[in-house]
Amino acid sequence: VSVETAFVTYAFLVPDEEGEEGDTKEVEELPDLTFAETMMYRERVHRFTLKNTSATRFTYDWRVFTPDGAEDTAVDAPFTVEPSHGELLAGATVDITVKFAPTEVDSYNRS
Repeated sequence: VSVETAFVTYAFLVPDEEGEEGDTKEVEELPDLTFAETMMYRERVHRFTLKNTSATRFTYDWRVFTPDGAEDTAVDAPFTVEPSHGELLAGATVDITVKFAPTEVDSYNRS
């Protein structure tokens, strides 16, 4: 999962393991998301928050790519990102959910 922006700044809010329970900290890069072994037709999710730290609004558009660099647009793609696109006003945040829901037995790797 990646995001590209121009002339705006952003941060990801992730759990702060050194702070109190529920505290978050801002980071510039989202750590790799690793999903536990998942049975077919089950799902696992990772959630994180995207924050617009700039003084202007920006739009975002999440895409999932296969290891060979092709965009994974299959109807039954094992990974989905919601919301997949949107607009963030200055200082606003949005909660992002990345879901892994395989329909075949396989080893999956996406970016």
